[in-house]
Amino acid sequence: MSIEDRHGALEVLAFLFKLVGWLVIIGTLLIFLWLLLGNRELVANYRIPLAVGVLIVGSWNALITLATGELIEVFLEIEENTRRAADAAMERRI
Repeated sequence: MSIEDRHGALEVLAFLFKLVGWLVIIGTLLIFLWLLLGNRELVANYRIPLAVGVLIVGSWNALITLATGELIEVFLEIEENTRRAADAAMERRI
C-alpha cells in the first residue's frame, strides 16, 4: 500500500498549505506595490512604514504556511521510510 493510498488527505492538506503560502506571497507583493505606487491620498504620510509592515507580516505568514506544508510532507516521508525499513527487517528474519 503506497503512501498516497494511506494518507491521501494529508497529501491534499500539504498541497493546500503550500498553495495558500504562494497566494499569500503574491497578495503581499501586490499590496506592497499598491501602497508604494497606488493610491497616494489614502495613506499619504504612512505609505513607506505601512508598506514595509505589510511586507514583513506577509512574508512571515507565507513562511509559516509554506513551512507547514513542507513539514507535513516530511512527516509523511519519515513514516513511509520507517515502514519500509520495518518491512525489510521483517523479511530478513523470515
